[in-house]
Amino acid sequence: MKPIKLIIIGLFVLTGILSTLLYQQKSNRINTQIEKRNLGWNPISIKKMIISQLGKDTIELSKKDGVWKTNKRFDGTGMSTQIINYFSTMQITVAPISSISKMHHPITLQTFDKQGNSINTIAIFPESKKGECMAIIDNKPPIVVITNTHNSISLRKLLEELRANN
Repeated sequence: MKPIKLIIIGLFVLTGILSTLLYQQKSNRINTQIEKRNLGWNPISIKKMIISQLGKDTIELSKKDGVWKTNKRFDGTGMSTQIINYFSTMQITVAPISSISKMHHPITLQTFDKQGNSINTIAIFPESKKGECMAIIDNKPPIVVITNTHNSISLRKLLEELRANN
């Protein structure tokens, strides 16, 4: 067989493999977006967030007339925007059973719409590994892993950093 024929066959095989991988990646992204939509997550609809943790001060973030405020003061650090941006690009997957032992001392993040109706309550646990954390959404199974393709830190670490800077 001539080398040119082998190269052409190799290119066809490589193209097929790459197409399959890209399709699977896109399919996973679409499924995650559908899951988030089914959970009621539409970052635009969030008008109020409450961050709480046992033994720590509660932080209330609220948006009125297009301006986010932290505990009734102007949100100069952009805390609200960082959380909303995280929600926009986060990925949700079902957690493996072996990770459940790391679930203690949650930070609770509650989101509300313009009318004050609860959208979601998320109990966020310490990082299971860098960039991901376990969570329970609306106190219902399954336990999920939350990661973000555009942010190298976990939602838990983001909330801890924002709390420390507030």
